[in-house]
Amino acid sequence: MKILIISDSHGNRKVIDEALRKESDADITVHAGDGWEDIREDEVRRLIRVPGNCDRGATGDRIRFFEAGGVRFMLTHGDAFRVSYGTGRLVREARERGCDAVIFGHTHRSVISEEDGIILINPGTSSRSRSMDGKYGYAVAEADGGRIISAEIICL
Repeated sequence: MKILIISDSHGNRKVIDEALRKESDADITVHAGDGWEDIREDEVRRLIRVPGNCDRGATGDRIRFFEAGGVRFMLTHGDAFRVSYGTGRLVREARERGCDAVIFGHTHRSVISEEDGIILINPGTSSRSRSMDGKYGYAVAEADGGRIISAEIICL
């Protein structure tokens, strides 16, 4: 299953439009908050999203769980886990919840890594003006047979 991952769009549709066009075959589109309403459900096959700390008035769940290709994902914006100071809390929560991977945002820095057996994916920001590391874009992951077979950051 192909997963398109976007975060921290902050109302900027330019990158989202390009990602939706380039990754139109994505089975699932994920938004990890701060602009969580920038994608509409009618634009994608399946949309899973959480609000972030800048999504004022949002009433959605701050943590969501889903399965794709036999992989159990935890989705959160990340601020509640203080990801700006490290991913330890995030990894512990994912492990306690029986997850294989975590998708998060908040830091505006893209990351694909593994920590204590948990795959971490942060697509960074999709808003050029809000980039903390000079990069902006989105991520794409493929999950099949109970494992993530590929994950990459697409910089624009």
